[in-house]
Amino acid sequence: QFYHEKLQEYPKCARGIKITHPDMQGPFDIAHQIIGSDIFLLLYDQKELMHELLELITDTYLQYRKFIEDYYHLNDQADEEMIYIHGDICYGKVVLKDDTPQVSLSPKMYEEFSWQYNQQIFDEFKGTYHCCGRINDHIYTLLDQNQNVQGINYGNPEYHDFKEIYRKNNGKRAIYTWGWNQNYSYLKQLLEDKDIKTGITLACKVKDIEEGKRIIGEYLNIYA
Repeated sequence: QFYHEKLQEYPKCARGIKITHPDMQGPFDIAHQIIGSDIFLLLYDQKELMHELLELITDTYLQYRKFIEDYYHLNDQADEEMIYIHGDICYGKVVLKDDTPQVSLSPKMYEEFSWQYNQQIFDEFKGTYHCCGRINDHIYTLLDQNQNVQGINYGNPEYHDFKEIYRKNNGKRAIYTWGWNQNYSYLKQLLEDKDIKTGITLACKVKDIEEGKRIIGEYLNIYA
């Protein structure tokens, strides 16, 4: 509401600046922020209570996402199936963050306490899966089974082998904002690789607008 009011004074900015949903974590990440590290004990000691909490968080997540779109008039829609978010255009209506459970829980525990709640969100809105750090192989199997997840965003691309994750995604999901916190030199080898043809959006750090223009020109020459 604050940004809508401020942007009314600057029509050009109002057309170009997109107001999207806040940085909403996944249900398990939210539960972890509420409880702290004791959550890992409660998964065993208070299993039913944890499921009640995760169900409540998931339901609140779904209602909140609908509420802010209707009440605050988000202008993040790029087309019928994509939104502007995180400096990119991503598939669906949410970018679901899944940092804590996928690196901290066993595959069986992950499916029970995280993935089933993630699925409810993806089934309602469709969206993009995000994780900082390593993504374990069993996650890709689950993502492959849900057609509503058609994008993936790696929080730390510099710690991944791109050819490996390109193979794991196998054209089933777009890879968003690769290289966003690295210099352009990080992307050069990728841009020149003839085996990588599509399904990825790229980003990098630049010092100023002029450097950005130069990089875009170089990029266009590679693909001319």
